[in-house]
Amino acid sequence: MVARALGVQLIDEGPFDYWASHSWAWENWLPVEIKNPSVEGHKHEYTEKQRRFMDAWRESGRRWLVWRTREDVFRDAKVEST
Repeated sequence: MVARALGVQLIDEGPFDYWASHSWAWENWLPVEIKNPSVEGHKHEYTEKQRRFMDAWRESGRRWLVWRTREDVFRDAKVEST
C-alpha cells in the first residue's frame, strides 16, 4: 500500500477503514476511509455508521481523510507524487 511505503502508520479499526498517523499527526490519529473514485457522490457511498461518525467528528471540529487515489495519499502524507 502506498501509504505504508510513505511512512504512514495504519491501524485497522472501524467504522472507517483505518486510523492513520504520520509526521503531520504522530500524536493525533486520523480516521481514513478508502473509496473507489467511481462512487464519489453516490447516495450509498458511506454507511449509516460512517455518516454518524462523520457528523460527530465534524461537530467536534475534527477532521478525517478520504483516499480515492494515490494522489490523495501523497497529498495527506505531504510528499510529492512520483
